[in-house]
Amino acid sequence: MSRNASMNRDSRPLGARARLQSAIASFRDTMRNVRRLQEEAKQKYPYLPSLDM
Repeated sequence: MSRNASMNRDSRPLGARARLQSAIASFRDTMRNVRRLQEEAKQKYPYLPSLDM
């Protein structure tokens, strides 16, 4: 019976996992953009203190 119950619940965790993976991918894209902007800033304004995280 517990096997059947877990089969019925599978549809929601899959949705949650897909949302989580999408959020992680979005976060990675954001961090990639942040690093790119940091590199641009270093070249444009070398006299400013570093913003490395």
